[in-house]
Amino acid sequence: MNIQKGKCCPQTFTVPASRSGNQIIDLGPGVRKAGEAFNMLATFAEGQGKCQCACCEYRQYVRGSFKLNGQIVPHPLPSGFLSPINFQEDGVVGIPYGPHFGHRDEIGASDDLYLPTRREGCEYQGNDFPAIRGVPGDTFDFNLEFRGEIIDVCNNVVLQSMTWKVKFSGRL
Repeated sequence: MNIQKGKCCPQTFTVPASRSGNQIIDLGPGVRKAGEAFNMLATFAEGQGKCQCACCEYRQYVRGSFKLNGQIVPHPLPSGFLSPINFQEDGVVGIPYGPHFGHRDEIGASDDLYLPTRREGCEYQGNDFPAIRGVPGDTFDFNLEFRGEIIDVCNNVVLQSMTWKVKFSGRL
C-alpha cells in the first residue's frame, strides 16, 4: 500500500470520552493517587476515494501544572517537562513501548491501540489517567489542559482538534 497518495478521512472523534470524574485511589500502604481517567476514541474510513486509515493518527498535547503540598511537581514528558503555558506532546517517559499517544510507528501499549492492526487499523482507542501521587494527608492541586488532534500524516495536516481540562484539588 502506498499511503503517500492517500488521505485521512475521519468518521468519528470523541475526546474526552467516558470521563471517570475526580478520583482518589489507594495504591497500597501509605500511597495514594488523585486524578481523572478518560478515553480517546476515533474511527476512520477506508477505501472511499483515496481514504486510507493508515494516513490517520491521533495526537495528544498537554499544558498545566501539578502541585503537592503547595510546591510545583515537575512532570516529565517525552520532549521535556510539563509547561504551564505551552502545549507539549503528551506521553509516558521511561517505558519500553512508544512514549507518545497515537504514533503508529511506535510500539503501542494497552492504552494506545489501533484496531485491528496498529499499521492499518481504522479504529483508535486510547486512555489516559493524569494523576499525582503522595501519602495520606498531602494536599494536591492540578490544572491541566489537553488538546487532542486527528492528523493526516500522508498530507501533514491537522483535520480535527478538541480541547478539554482536567482540574482537581484536595487532600490525599
